[in-house]
Amino acid sequence: MNIGKAIKFKRKESGLTQEELSNGICSITYLSKLENGKLDSQINDETLNLLCSRLGISQEDLTSDSEELLDLLFEWYEKVCEEDLSQCAELYNNVQKKIRYSSNYETAIFFELFKLRYFIQKKDVGESIKIHKDIDQKIDLFTPKQLYFYHKFSGYLYRERDMLKKAEHHLHEAIDLDQELKINEPDLYYLLGIVQSRLGNYISSFEYLHKAEVLYSDLIDYNKLFKINIIISINYILLGEYDLSIEKIEVLLQQAKKLKKEVNTVAMLKHNLGYAYFKKERYQQSYNILLETLEMKGKSIGVSVDYLITYYVYVQAFLHLNMGDETEVNHAIQEGIRMSEELDKKEYQIKFTYLNYKFSTNSTQNETLTFLENTALEYFSTRGDKDDYKHFLLEVVKIYKEKKMYKKATHYLLNYIEI
Repeated sequence: MNIGKAIKFKRKESGLTQEELSNGICSITYLSKLENGKLDSQINDETLNLLCSRLGISQEDLTSDSEELLDLLFEWYEKVCEEDLSQCAELYNNVQKKIRYSSNYETAIFFELFKLRYFIQKKDVGESIKIHKDIDQKIDLFTPKQLYFYHKFSGYLYRERDMLKKAEHHLHEAIDLDQELKINEPDLYYLLGIVQSRLGNYISSFEYLHKAEVLYSDLIDYNKLFKINIIISINYILLGEYDLSIEKIEVLLQQAKKLKKEVNTVAMLKHNLGYAYFKKERYQQSYNILLETLEMKGKSIGVSVDYLITYYVYVQAFLHLNMGDETEVNHAIQEGIRMSEELDKKEYQIKFTYLNYKFSTNSTQNETLTFLENTALEYFSTRGDKDDYKHFLLEVVKIYKEKKMYKKATHYLLNYIEI
């Protein structure tokens, strides 16, 4: 146990500056050297006692062994990875009670890290952000293994917040550490496979998903292997391999029936199937499948982000089929805007708002272009979502062509080609 790091951890936890802790005990320089392990001579026992007293701990607390508590922490973390939220909650309460009596800073850091992962799993983004900010203040105290977890869980959080480039950065940092530490957690590679897919880096996505597949196969985790194949089928759609995707999804639907998968999983597969048919321009088939999917999701989870994603593709199929009059079209789009705002999903607020501009008889081409250039392109470019960015680039190109402004159209078309 590094005594200096333990002092630094307890000082930060107590909200004290180096000046406040050292006042009347030692110089700030001495404390700084102690905390950073740079004292040339042996640590003065009396000084250490005084520092501990001000921190409300004993010297023994700095070096106390917490192996039993650490084992409990990792048991809790394993349950979080298994997505067993009922047992997670029980273990969290148990760990929380015991951690209060531990002054071991390494154990306390693991607790904060695993707590971050737990609240991400619970989809409590607000609390996760708060925990993440607190952890950021202690990053210089981390061991390599703790730094690995920090980057991995940061990747989870940024992916949850749709900050894909930041998620990618942290997950790559975690993989670099994994090469050294040989932890080999498959969910790291699975998550990076998803993020790379969202960023439009499909070859990288396949590579990371394959690595995850090998690791999950060793663990005989059929549930995760099933999920990997869902992401692979989505990649096929995004690569334009619609028939391959449809074939794979049909097989997965049969497996889901045999394995008695929950309604949400079947609904996800149905959504992907409807989306594949939409991309194939088989709008009636897409519409029918997506309508069924919305009914399934509505009954099982109600209005949620998953429901909104399906609703967006459904509305597009509806518009392509020219199924409704102007009032019905407007109602469908306004409902999408309302749900997007209610769920605070900016990307879908932008997508539905664009549909509103596109299909409203009151909108001018100039108003639509202003929205596309100043809002849609800026947002999706910053976020790093290549597919959506490319989609809106082409929409801009179409409008400039209609306006016979070919220089502008060429400018945006070149941007599209460069991606």
